[in-house]
Amino acid sequence: MPISDLEGKHVAIMGFGTEGRAALRLLHDSLQHSRISVLEENTAFIQQQAERKDAFPEVDFRSGGAAFHALEQYDVIIKSPGISPYRPEIKAAIASGTELTSGTQLWCDAHPHERLVIVTGTKGKSTTSSLIAHLLNASGRRTQLIGNIGTAALEAFAPDEPPEFWVMELSSYQATGLRCNAEVALLLNLFPEHTDWHGSTEQYYRDKTDFLRDPGIRSVIVEREKRHLPDTITTLDTLVTYNDPSGMHCIDGSIVERGKTLLDASDSPLPGEHNLLNICAALTTIRQLGIKPDEVLSHLNSFKGLPHRLSILGQRNGMQYVDDSISTTPESALAALRSFPGKPCTQLLGGYDRDLDWHVFAEASRNSNLNCVITLPGNAERIASTLRRANPDLPVIAATDMKDAVAKAAASTPPGGVIILSPGAPSYGSYRDFRERGNHFARYAGFSVED
Repeated sequence: MPISDLEGKHVAIMGFGTEGRAALRLLHDSLQHSRISVLEENTAFIQQQAERKDAFPEVDFRSGGAAFHALEQYDVIIKSPGISPYRPEIKAAIASGTELTSGTQLWCDAHPHERLVIVTGTKGKSTTSSLIAHLLNASGRRTQLIGNIGTAALEAFAPDEPPEFWVMELSSYQATGLRCNAEVALLLNLFPEHTDWHGSTEQYYRDKTDFLRDPGIRSVIVEREKRHLPDTITTLDTLVTYNDPSGMHCIDGSIVERGKTLLDASDSPLPGEHNLLNICAALTTIRQLGIKPDEVLSHLNSFKGLPHRLSILGQRNGMQYVDDSISTTPESALAALRSFPGKPCTQLLGGYDRDLDWHVFAEASRNSNLNCVITLPGNAERIASTLRRANPDLPVIAATDMKDAVAKAAASTPPGGVIILSPGAPSYGSYRDFRERGNHFARYAGFSVED
């Protein structure tokens, strides 16, 4: 839908976070004869944006529990990612003829011929998309990072100097229902996640991957094992695999292609086997753009890992502290543990309970370097009981809060050990987001942080 198609219509911006605010600015600057409403259920959030309301006196701001009522009155709804399209009031509006779109869709509709790289996956997408953008920029190819990380897509709607490449990170929320053109779309992995928003694990997999079938996507890159991929994706003619022995792949701590070692893990700025896979995926994507990996590999060491993603904070009393607060699944918690082989690790686990399966983590802990587990409030008892059944000799200690958890971890870890916050669960109910959780961990461990 071109922005010009919104002219003269009653448009609702549903949700007033980063993307909602970007949509308001764009519509305000682009449309002359449209009615614009901003809908936000969180009244306090709208009040915090009071200065924005003053800047747009003609906009109808609605907040509170009734903000999403009677959506049928709007011609078009621009929905923010965090709001599920499966909510009954949205489904009723669509059935009545209201059009539903998103900031991501509006951007894609306006940029069908750009050299666009899309990156998605349950885990690793922020690191990998940032790495691809970094390697392209550092090698002299001007690249803009947008989407779930970097700049909101609508903030980069019409830059003064268009880049050569765009790298767009997509969450499952942003991917749902999307139709777009892209030179390359990279899907890193799929694990159960966000089932409350999507309704089921199977629907999450469909929503996350359905856009890959769009004929406007010229290459789709997936991991060679294709775990959890629907048949509609595994049979695509556009499919390319990474970590494939016939091409670029990881083996014995190295990235190898046709018998040539491109990178040894000891030379990587990112710890862990899963990050070696992320680098392999990034290089495969860059090769698919027609650029040889040799042209960008020299810039790998200048890449800085992202905050709260296996970020090494430093040493205290002979112990290393690692902030992996972004970890919200058991799979990512296990990847964090495996990133420090040969060192006794104490891991802080737990948070908001989504009824995810911890059995694989528990079984893997039996033959690992896991020294002790400190559980955080939320799903602590679920994790503890699963661990005790699979690994009864493993110490599992309950903490009342983050301060208590850090103190108990320090008391339970031998010199030379590693204390990892990789909770495998969201922070809902205890923290505003994973950033605040990670910052609290760092402070209680004795490290200064910037909010």
